[in-house]
Amino acid sequence: LGYDVQQSQPTNKLGELLIESGLVSRELLDQALQQSNTSGLPLGRILLLTGTVLEPLLSSALNAQVLVRDHKISREQAIQGLRSAKERQITLEQSLSENGLQLPLHNTIRLGELLIMAGIMSDTNLMDYVELGLVSEQPLGQILIAQSVITEHILNNALELQRMVANGSLIAQQ
Repeated sequence: LGYDVQQSQPTNKLGELLIESGLVSRELLDQALQQSNTSGLPLGRILLLTGTVLEPLLSSALNAQVLVRDHKISREQAIQGLRSAKERQITLEQSLSENGLQLPLHNTIRLGELLIMAGIMSDTNLMDYVELGLVSEQPLGQILIAQSVITEHILNNALELQRMVANGSLIAQQ
């Protein structure tokens, strides 16, 4: 009938990135997914609580998801960067930089980092919110509003400050 069936394409799911980069085994991921479904906690939180993945690697994996989603790096670059980050115990950004990929991170501040630096929120649940945003395909700011962590007014002010840091009229500490 002329219908072209799409072959299954690799996705940008946290579990897939973790398996393909060698950070977790399929068995451990399946156990964590089952615990996540049972408890309602995000997969990343389960992986941390069970000691399957350490916080710096989970943070790198979530950063990789964001960078792939925003088309700043390819999925393959993310996987290779995570492998290197694990082997050498460095951040994803350091790994990507050492492989010749320069990300424009020096003049930017992430929303979560800004809110933590300002004392508006703690870093305790930031990765949970980032993961929730990735899963639901919503920006972090919208997740934080939906979870009553911040108001829309605070989000708008934080985004304006973020723009000011990006254009150089403020530094992050200001």
